[in-house]
Amino acid sequence: FEKIKKLEVAFEDILRDLQRITGRVEASFTSKVLHTIDPTSPVIDSLVFTQLGWNLPKSIELHQERKTVDIYSRLKNFYENALENEKWIIISSEFEKKINYTNHKISEQKKLDTLLWKYDTYK
Repeated sequence: FEKIKKLEVAFEDILRDLQRITGRVEASFTSKVLHTIDPTSPVIDSLVFTQLGWNLPKSIELHQERKTVDIYSRLKNFYENALENEKWIIISSEFEKKINYTNHKISEQKKLDTLLWKYDTYK
């Protein structure tokens, strides 16, 4: 991972390499590998997808790999748009106050991910 961090690696490249090795389209694992390399990249998570009302393509669907890349791109755009929203500054600030986690920096993407992941808890 340390060697790869210096390179620009795309979700699609990792997904394709893993598919070649495993024979499966590993969307969630691919996003976690990419997030390890680039902490600003979003992670595909079933709870987050449930909150967004999205689904990953099934293994029996035609063009599963292309559809998976497209939905990851959609997730990335969602995160970018949410974090550019003027209300995000307030949400982020409240998040920081609530968790009072001053010893470590938490990325804005991870804050959003955590809030989406735990959304049902706060209803």
